[in-house]
Amino acid sequence: MADVLIMACITEGIDTLPRLRAVMGTLGFNSQHFGIRISTGTGADPRRHRWNVGPDGRYFLLE
Repeated sequence: MADVLIMACITEGIDTLPRLRAVMGTLGFNSQHFGIRISTGTGADPRRHRWNVGPDGRYFLLE
């Protein structure tokens, strides 16, 4: 469920780590669990990852 919410946030323009962390915390997600999910989902391989982060610190969804 956390991954779906992270993806929805990124789609809606909530795409930096501080903003993602704030929204997920407001929704009651444990910060450690969020950290694990954001880290695990980040990367360039769409077979293993759901999003990546650019040099500007903004997350984007993989196609």
